[in-house]
Amino acid sequence: MHFKIETDHKPIIPIFSKKNLDDLSPRLQRIKLQMMKFSYTIVHIPGKELFATDALSRNPQKVPYKREELEAEIDAFIQMITNSLPASSRRLDERIVAQLKDETCQKLTDYVLKGWPSKKEVDTLCTPYWQNRYEISVQDGLLMRGCRIIIPKSHQAEVLNQIHEGHLGMTKCRARARCSVLAGNKKSN
Repeated sequence: MHFKIETDHKPIIPIFSKKNLDDLSPRLQRIKLQMMKFSYTIVHIPGKELFATDALSRNPQKVPYKREELEAEIDAFIQMITNSLPASSRRLDERIVAQLKDETCQKLTDYVLKGWPSKKEVDTLCTPYWQNRYEISVQDGLLMRGCRIIIPKSHQAEVLNQIHEGHLGMTKCRARARCSVLAGNKKSN
């Protein structure tokens, strides 16, 4: 059954109608993945014209959820990301081992698993990651930012050579890199 979603939040419309999954933050990816099982059209209606308020958006603490369902959705999301990475399982295992040996990746993993300290207390190696701390996660032992693998310094030259294989030109090489990797010592990518 096809239905229409009416929202007074205009910025959400392109997120659910035009943007690719890879272009979204992990939180929005999860929401969009949940919505993919439905057939809908989303339209903007000014707030003053929305007569029925959305009770769920007014009091999110009162929304019941089943822990098992949430965990199943998260597991499915993680599997989708790891299965879509453009790397063999052997390469992914190599990246995991390299991340375990890399000091920056070790500290990032620790922050992800135990919680980020205040900005002043963050180790200088991890300072470039502070602004993206909510996008960084550990998935099946692999440290990632969104859908991209964080590459330890020891493997950056190798990955850069792989990206440049075939001389695609600067624009295509950057696009190829953005889809799957994030250099470990870069502020933004």
